[in-house]
Amino acid sequence: MNADLDGTDSRWLLVEDGFTAALANTYETLFTTGNGYLGTRGSLEEGHEGALPGTFLRGVFDHHDSAVIDLVKAPDWLTLAVVVNGIKLDVTSVSVVRHRRILDMRESAVFRDTVFEDSEGRRTRFETVHFASSADQHLCCLQARITPENHMASITVHSGIDGRSYNLDRRPIYTEAPPDDPQMKWHKWAKSKHFDEVAREQLPDGIYLGTRTIGTGITIGYAALTAMSPAGESNVEQKYKYIEQVSRTQVAAGDTLTVEKDEHDERNLDRDAIGRRALQGHATHDAYRRARQDLGELGPIVGYQRSSRLQR
Repeated sequence: MNADLDGTDSRWLLVEDGFTAALANTYETLFTTGNGYLGTRGSLEEGHEGALPGTFLRGVFDHHDSAVIDLVKAPDWLTLAVVVNGIKLDVTSVSVVRHRRILDMRESAVFRDTVFEDSEGRRTRFETVHFASSADQHLCCLQARITPENHMASITVHSGIDGRSYNLDRRPIYTEAPPDDPQMKWHKWAKSKHFDEVAREQLPDGIYLGTRTIGTGITIGYAALTAMSPAGESNVEQKYKYIEQVSRTQVAAGDTLTVEKDEHDERNLDRDAIGRRALQGHATHDAYRRARQDLGELGPIVGYQRSSRLQR
């Protein structure tokens, strides 16, 4: 690659151009971001068949239901599904007109620009940036921009904490060659369960999921706060090991809906303490974003001018 992207040495950049199902898990691994305490696989926020999302926390091991002691796959904070005019935006439900992601290893952030098109020719642009904070190792941040390019849109955003994850344990023994289909290749693996849910509820400004490892008894709480601009109606939906904030609004053609999500996790603290820390982190994040607004679109979160980079 040439080292001319907005003055940044491109040797720090890893680029994915276009979506290829057979390479999706590879890019999930390559686009992992972390801060020394946690690491999050670079999965697509909305998910897809065959995806292996996951976050791993330093020192959180468990041996329940597995052949060996596992570094446990913790609940996924990155999940953000977007439904436009009743159709979920993902790589299997609609066509992908354009897709590009960039991992900037110097900024420790993943940037994404995808344009979806439904069967009626309605195009919607979905841009995101996410990272794990170095200033607060328990804080992860995601910003998304959703723009209906050629249509008026009714948009629903599902922002959740997904605790239904599992570790892959043992590869099956195939009498014939294993399937090439990336959507099927994980189905027969032995899977290890390591977490039980201990709490799940709505916070004043967000959602909370509490979990505990089954064998080692490590308790971890997760609080997530999601805000939309312009604001819309919002409610919380939940089921076992899963809770999400669901927000709805109308967006005119060419206008942009901005979604900001902050997640905070802590070990062995009660829900109220984790919720307070999440709110403090969100307030700090807001102040930092306002102070850096002169850096351009989406740049304020990480102090980084990236809009033109994604369009190259």
